[in-house]
Amino acid sequence: MDVFLYGEQKSGDGTEVIRTRLERTSLPKWIADWAVRPNMKRGLFADAAPASEVEKRLGAADSPWFGLPLPAVQAVCKENASHGGTTLVLFWLDRMTQAEEMVRFIAKESGPAVLWQFFGDPDDINYSFWTKDGLHQGKVLPQVRFHLSRRWRWRALLRTFSRWSLEGKGK
Repeated sequence: MDVFLYGEQKSGDGTEVIRTRLERTSLPKWIADWAVRPNMKRGLFADAAPASEVEKRLGAADSPWFGLPLPAVQAVCKENASHGGTTLVLFWLDRMTQAEEMVRFIAKESGPAVLWQFFGDPDDINYSFWTKDGLHQGKVLPQVRFHLSRRWRWRALLRTFSRWSLEGKGK
């Protein structure tokens, strides 16, 4: 599975998008490299642990490391442009920025063979934007869904993807 991570560049020069590859056999190493920030909750007098790959690329310790999401959406679209089958994109949003820009870009540039499943805490995202006219349910763009919760279940997610692809949206 391809995993795109995005965040503020360590240099502070904008958003960086990093494409990684997650294989079943390398899951523990991938988690240590890309899903863990060992220095995040370090005490004032504690020694720093070796930085994970995400800390090396996107910042370390308590520095801001959030990036704007639109470059990540653009990178996924570019990467997927030559893919022949259907694609499920899981995308976690934790801020209110660039929602409209992302949806407009997806409408224009993302093919019908990609289902964008966004997730987010309703307190952290632009709830009124995502629910307007049923956007979160695919009523505005059939290939866009948004799950407004901190929790999700893989069965519901796969059921949504299956229904979408059976309806001919992914063909």
